[in-house]
Amino acid sequence: MIKIIETLKSFYGIAASIGVIVPGFSFFNNFAPPLFKGIAIIVSALSVAVIVIIANKDDGRKSVNTIIKQYTGRAMKLLSVSFVLILLYLFLIDFTTIVPEEFPEERWQVGFDLQSSGLTPLALELMKDNSCNQNKETLLSCAGIQQDSVGLLWKRLSVYSAGLLLIILFTIASLCWSAGWTFLAKAHLNKNKTTS
Repeated sequence: MIKIIETLKSFYGIAASIGVIVPGFSFFNNFAPPLFKGIAIIVSALSVAVIVIIANKDDGRKSVNTIIKQYTGRAMKLLSVSFVLILLYLFLIDFTTIVPEEFPEERWQVGFDLQSSGLTPLALELMKDNSCNQNKETLLSCAGIQQDSVGLLWKRLSVYSAGLLLIILFTIASLCWSAGWTFLAKAHLNKNKTTS
């Protein structure tokens, strides 16, 4: 009977961590990098793997209080890293993408804003006109708002560098988020062992 209760408690811990992670997944899925939106599915699968690995991690012969301190410390570090990376990601997704007015449900990957090193000669020529150099949206409208215009205005290296940076931040932030909440749930599960 005790073994069944312990098993149910571990399922409770996993369910609790998944319950907290689901809102994070919905956030990450809504803000997936436009260069490779499929990364959201890959990261979701990796996050589930992280949850299972951490949930099945053997605690060894350490005392319960030591385990709780370790897991809580790891959780706080991972959640802090995730929070910082999410803020950086939100800044960069605004800095390196465009949501065209004509297509408000879409987000297009561009280079690093209006940095001259990432713009093509056509874009630099258009930037000389004061009506086109206000922001990346007005630059795009000067070239004709089409997704093909992105390749005419931003260098390919700039677009792919910005996209790759977003993908890396997205992946690490999501995995840290999942691992942090799972460690916190596991610490809570061990805390319940001391009180029962």
